[in-house]
Amino acid sequence: MPQPGLTTPDNDALPWQTTLLLALQHVLVVAATPITSVFLIAKALHFTDTVTASVLSATFLMCGLGAILQSLGVKGVGARLPFIMVPGGAPIAIFVAIALQTNIQTAIGAVILTSLFYFIALPIFRRCLHHFPPLYHRYHAANGVD
Repeated sequence: MPQPGLTTPDNDALPWQTTLLLALQHVLVVAATPITSVFLIAKALHFTDTVTASVLSATFLMCGLGAILQSLGVKGVGARLPFIMVPGGAPIAIFVAIALQTNIQTAIGAVILTSLFYFIALPIFRRCLHHFPPLYHRYHAANGVD
């Protein structure tokens, strides 16, 4: 059971000092995640410094475009919430494993095909939302998510 004073109700404003610290933490994570992901891939696949810099630049560009798309919700694509899109986690390890076992082109192709699958399957997943518990629906309705 949480101790009193350690949590804040959802709609209450936090003190500005706490908000500032949480914002700084968020910015550091948002900046560090793409950098570590790119360096992990570059080291595992023996990229040159020039290629690593190019991949890092492209990663930051795509993170920015993804965040804009999520925030604006262009033509029904995006949550219309301030999501920051960054690479990381298990997909990076899977990408490296595919690239090491085959080649980088196959790994990139796998990413593109997976992205297309998600984009095509999204309407099917949306039809399944009625199977989720009411709390899930209340949260999304309160936050303006379709």
